[in-house]
Amino acid sequence: MIVSFDGQTVSGKYDLESKLAYYASGETVDVVVSRADNGEYVQKTISVTLGSKN
Repeated sequence: MIVSFDGQTVSGKYDLESKLAYYASGETVDVVVSRADNGEYVQKTISVTLGSKN
């Protein structure tokens, strides 16, 4: 699950989609994801280069 996008908290799918509207294809942003690891949720930051929406 994505919990943060470029330093901004993400509350759900529609919130993320509205944030993406302000970014251009090719930009690189940090995304924080939360995933289960041995029964606990762990957050990890990854860098993502945005593509175009077809």
